[in-house]
Amino acid sequence: MRLFLIAAGGLMGVWCRYYLLHFRDWVAKDVYVAYQALFDTNLPDFNKGNSHLAPLHCASHWLFFIAFACLFVMMDWLFEIPYQGVFIASYVSIAICIAVIDWRYQLISVQLCYCLFWIGVVAAYVEVSPLHLEQSLQSALTGFFAFYCLYHLSKGIYRKELLGKGDYWLMLGLGSMSHFAWLPLWLFLACVMGVGYVLGLRIKGQKIKQLPFAPFLIFSALCVILPNWYSPSMMSKLWI
Repeated sequence: MRLFLIAAGGLMGVWCRYYLLHFRDWVAKDVYVAYQALFDTNLPDFNKGNSHLAPLHCASHWLFFIAFACLFVMMDWLFEIPYQGVFIASYVSIAICIAVIDWRYQLISVQLCYCLFWIGVVAAYVEVSPLHLEQSLQSALTGFFAFYCLYHLSKGIYRKELLGKGDYWLMLGLGSMSHFAWLPLWLFLACVMGVGYVLGLRIKGQKIKQLPFAPFLIFSALCVILPNWYSPSMMSKLWI
């Protein structure tokens, strides 16, 4: 089992590194194809070197392999229910990718949000989650529709987007792992973290026009989700 966790975590780390390194190329290609289809023009072949998005530099494959393998082993050690640690480690790994991408490019990968959603739903279905399947779906849809309505209300009132479309897809993924009663708490924590970060920049004399919200949302959600997934002997392990 330990070898399986090391291999699974290492492969997840290598995949996350690959996704982070190639995300800007995929976005640039999607924009290129959409522009060509919209204006019906014959443009030269796509060249990823022409992307205006700055490249994201990552550590070596081996560092990602070791770091994520340690994450999987640690989560399995903390959470005693069989395969519960695998689900949580996979969830945290993908959440980290979303946070890094949004912090760097202020873009959210909808595909990764789908992955979060299905991890939460499948975990509830196979009964390794503290949530029942109905609770997981209810929480995910509650978060999704709450942010969906907030997005369109803010756009209608202020005539601009205060939240991105990716935020309500992210809420779909994050909500699948947490009971809907906890959603207001980690939304409040995310706002406090975001305001605290902006105030810290203001104290340093720096100004910021646009703040990526996903990293704060993800961190606050994990702060609420992980304690509610703990196994009965987790706290005793931490104190040994």
